[in-house]
Amino acid sequence: MKLLSGPQILDISLDWLTAAHVHPGIEVVGVLQGQVEAVVSELNWRVSKGEMLAIPSHVLHGWCSIGEAKLAVLHILRFPQALTDRLLPGCKPRLINLTELQFIEYEALFARFTALSDEATPQQVRLQRAYLEAFILSLLEERQDSAWVEMYEVALYMQDHMQQALTIADVARHFSLSEVTLRRRFREAFGMSPKHYLLELRLNQAQHLLTTTDLTMQEIALQMGFFDLAHFSSTFRKHYGLSPSAWRGRSQE
Repeated sequence: MKLLSGPQILDISLDWLTAAHVHPGIEVVGVLQGQVEAVVSELNWRVSKGEMLAIPSHVLHGWCSIGEAKLAVLHILRFPQALTDRLLPGCKPRLINLTELQFIEYEALFARFTALSDEATPQQVRLQRAYLEAFILSLLEERQDSAWVEMYEVALYMQDHMQQALTIADVARHFSLSEVTLRRRFREAFGMSPKHYLLELRLNQAQHLLTTTDLTMQEIALQMGFFDLAHFSSTFRKHYGLSPSAWRGRSQE
């Protein structure tokens, strides 16, 4: 089952206007440039660059432009109830001011989602969920005190260094944690081990490279941190049911 509908980057003109409507999931709209106005349950919300408006599912709302703008829009079809309650307490809309870092991370979130296939495999859906839940947690937690957000930083670190010969022991040392503590906290945050998360990152990126580049299997294997081509091929087949070469051939049909 899909986690997201979209995501979309919308370039808004001066006369942009939507009729009142509802969505089956949570709508999250971040303003990358300019300003827009939302009418949600007959209340007006002005949303400017660096702000994000979250709207509960099945709540009537509409949008209009104040000038030219650029929006990053997510429709979240499935989300843990505990996080939903924290993001939207009382099932009411919520305007969030993003820090400079959070703004950069929100843009990066879209780049990661765009790299994933529209017809997402179960593994890709898990990866999407981890990305999304990590970002939402970063909005809700106090960075300096939160074990949850520390794990979000761990996830970002692995995303940024997945092409290196990175091990979970390396990650634990970088964050001054024991491997046991890292594994326990990461599983609590994301529902998977850090080793599995790193593998998902590498395989998803390998899948993307197979589809969009002319790199050889050996080059892709080395870029994704696999020690040899046979290991890469067997791991890829185990996850996707096809060898890397068969996957590339199917994508080019």
